[in-house]
Amino acid sequence: MDGFLLSIYGQIQFQRFVYGGVVDKIGEAGELFNDILVLKPTDKSIENKIGSLVIEAYNKKDRANQIEEEVFKTT
Repeated sequence: MDGFLLSIYGQIQFQRFVYGGVVDKIGEAGELFNDILVLKPTDKSIENKIGSLVIEAYNKKDRANQIEEEVFKTT
């Protein structure tokens, strides 16, 4: 779910609820999530593939952060 919400499709839907210059309103009980449309593949293999790609992306981001930390430690 977080992969979708961070995607361009999730972000576009979040933008509908932005009011003012800097305030994003989710609601105290998360009411905003009731209005977000999430496409769920009917084919389980596609859903699993998307999940695997999201996990792989997070792992690569974690590794990139580790490398960046190592670079800053040596400078």
